[in-house]
Amino acid sequence: MNDSKPDQYAALIQSTLFLQPGLSRADLSSLLGIDRAMVTRVSQGLMQKGIIREGSSHEIASGAGRRPVSLFLNDQSMCILGLEVIDSFIKVGSFTVYGEALSSSRHNPEPGQSLEAWLLHVLEVEIDAARKRGFGVWAVGLAISGLINPDKGHIFLSPHLGIHSEPVNIKDRLEQVLGVPVFPDNDAKCCCYDVMTYGELQDRQNFLYLFGDLIEQEGNTAEFHRVAIGSALVLDGKVQYGAHSASGEFRSALANPDVPGQFGRADQYRAIRSDSRMRQEFFQELGQNISLLANYLDLEAIHLGGGIEEFRDEAGPIFQRALEVGWVYRHVYPKPVALHFAKNGDKPALRGAAALAARKLFLS
Repeated sequence: MNDSKPDQYAALIQSTLFLQPGLSRADLSSLLGIDRAMVTRVSQGLMQKGIIREGSSHEIASGAGRRPVSLFLNDQSMCILGLEVIDSFIKVGSFTVYGEALSSSRHNPEPGQSLEAWLLHVLEVEIDAARKRGFGVWAVGLAISGLINPDKGHIFLSPHLGIHSEPVNIKDRLEQVLGVPVFPDNDAKCCCYDVMTYGELQDRQNFLYLFGDLIEQEGNTAEFHRVAIGSALVLDGKVQYGAHSASGEFRSALANPDVPGQFGRADQYRAIRSDSRMRQEFFQELGQNISLLANYLDLEAIHLGGGIEEFRDEAGPIFQRALEVGWVYRHVYPKPVALHFAKNGDKPALRGAAALAARKLFLS
């Protein structure tokens, strides 16, 4: 970015309007400590480029006298694409920069198609579809299972996508062909970006995001095909990545050390929907792991989704009890940790991928 003051102010105005849409020029001048004339000059340039817009009459605050004109990032003719990428399909959602859903679709792979070719085809179709609806595409976010380096755009490990040994760089090639910024990241981290950007944890600075990947057996609603846990940790308002981009990869501290998998046997908790005793055991084990992290790191909240919310009435008291007994000073200094459950059936990966891209564009 150019180091001239107008460019710096432009970036500052964009980031402020991302977090606080609807501010007037006077609001921005006062809040950012920038001369009103400079704010007017910079905002005019941003409007000419189609980056911000003025509010319509119903978006302007009512009151006596001349009403200030509200400013917004352009959510009327620009969108962000969020993709959830797994081995059997790609889901795509288009969103405004403020998280409003505009469209959704699903794409199946062609036999023998590489991941790069599949993504390129899907994105070319979706970018063209967005343009036909009157929207340009600001950026693309990709939610992918596995170990992802979001800065380099490398997938280091994704067993579901067949990536085991050699890292795959999808960012550079996609950006080169499509001409728009592309931001890949781990799917659980993308889900976390959703709740911290558009969801109920926008004001939380230290929390654990837990995503239960509860996949139903085809034709058998009593058992799950897979019971897996994805997670992401937010400290001081930032999603944590760790030394190897592997922060958040979960394995129970109670799992049999001689058996691979998050809980030991791959099928250990598949029947939790129909077996209440197994379900209680599952939540107790998960609760002990949650308690260790939450109390050790002094977290203020835990968000649970991805299917766990279906059992909130059972899981909530078990988790709350685990948090309480895991706190060493519980008898003399009670310390609350808020539990937040997602809405039933909430699938935040698409909007989370879009939130990731929006934050990269306007908050980095």
